[in-house]
Amino acid sequence: MECYELTVTVMVKQNIYFQNVQEKIGAYLNRCMLMDETLKEMHGRREVKPYTFSGFYPVESKTKVYKAGAIYVFRIRSLQKEFIDKMERCLRKQKSDDFQCIAIEKRKHGNRVIQELYSVIPVIVTVDGKPWLQEDGDVDLFIKRLQANVEKKYYDAYGKKIENTQFIQRLEFMNQKPMAISYKGVRLLGNKVKITVNSDEDSQKLAYTALGNSLGEKGSSLGGGFCFANFA
Repeated sequence: MECYELTVTVMVKQNIYFQNVQEKIGAYLNRCMLMDETLKEMHGRREVKPYTFSGFYPVESKTKVYKAGAIYVFRIRSLQKEFIDKMERCLRKQKSDDFQCIAIEKRKHGNRVIQELYSVIPVIVTVDGKPWLQEDGDVDLFIKRLQANVEKKYYDAYGKKIENTQFIQRLEFMNQKPMAISYKGVRLLGNKVKITVNSDEDSQKLAYTALGNSLGEKGSSLGGGFCFANFA
């Protein structure tokens, strides 16, 4: 099981408030996809897209503003090598009012046991059209939604079902209050989590799916649930 990653270095052309960064990066990637006929067709389909992305590093934790003229790095991941290859070419050609692409590095993750996943972008889970929140939420339902979401992403990627496998051994919330991401004028609420992953083969397949295509919802539009892994 493998996933693929681009590390993209950009110069920001105008100040961006931290809650708006994910939407800005998502829109930038959407425009890039329009430069390739296959990706353009994919972009137009109403389905889960096969990629996710991080926010900027270094994080502007004090000022809460990503500054015009400053250099930042973000990551794009996918389970599909062809998608990553095409996106690399599009990113190198894309002209944007928000970002100037300076450098791109490509790498592959695979063939190592994932022990833990931890989200660096809040995980978004909705129940009956509303965000799941810790203060009054059913944690078992939250875990079930994460499980079902990653099983669907695996099926969409490989056309095979994984059933009767609980890949989450333990889940810990890393925030006390809901965390907000701005999207189309609305503040979407989510949580950062750390997950201990079971080591059996099917659990590892689902863990790599989450690494390559995020935990929860809004992975391709906002990078929701983008995570890093601790390996054995």
